Amino acid sequence: LLVGYLLLGAIGLLALVWRWLPLDDWIQASGVIAQLQSLGRSPLGLMALLGGYVVGGFVALPITLLIILTLLACGPWLGMSLALAGSLLSAATLFGLGRVLGRYHVQRFAGRRVAYLSRRLAQRGTWAVFLVRMIPVAPFSIVNLVAGSTTISLREFLLGTALGMSPGIVVLSAILHGLEGALLAPTP
Repeated sequence: LLVGYLLLGAIGLLALVWRWLPLDDWIQASGVIAQLQSLGRSPLGLMALLGGYVVGGFVALPITLLIILTLLACGPWLGMSLALAGSLLSAATLFGLGRVLGRYHVQRFAGRRVAYLSRRLAQRGTWAVFLVRMIPVAPFSIVNLVAGSTTISLREFLLGTALGMSPGIVVLSAILHGLEGALLAPTP
């Protein structure tokens, strides 16, 4: 009941903010893209993007959303490099946290169903990480924590992550590059 009231209050607060602030102008597609591109042009903005991957990993933000934001902010070429670097940074950070927490605590947090994933990652190494990244069977952050709690080396883990994430980043970049052109200059 309390959660319902809090949700209702949050919706009401958002409605009031929307009414009295010019958010509708900022949230138009061209405005969002322009804001992201200005972020991608400054060195501090690039550091903020990379830091967003680490923070996003801790709060289990979907990695695809972070990749899309990076590609929109930095364009296709720089965006692909930064998206891969941010993904690897987030993966390495949570891998390290998984190492520190250990197998028992990670399985308590992630649930018993990850025990199978944990065994496969430990047995197959880079190949298993590559497959998990190509066919995402679990959230990005959970996979990173679980991998850290296994015996897989950081090098194998990062290699599998880089190989598995790269094709998806390239495809997203190609799609967004065409979509961005359509949003900024729509034609029939």
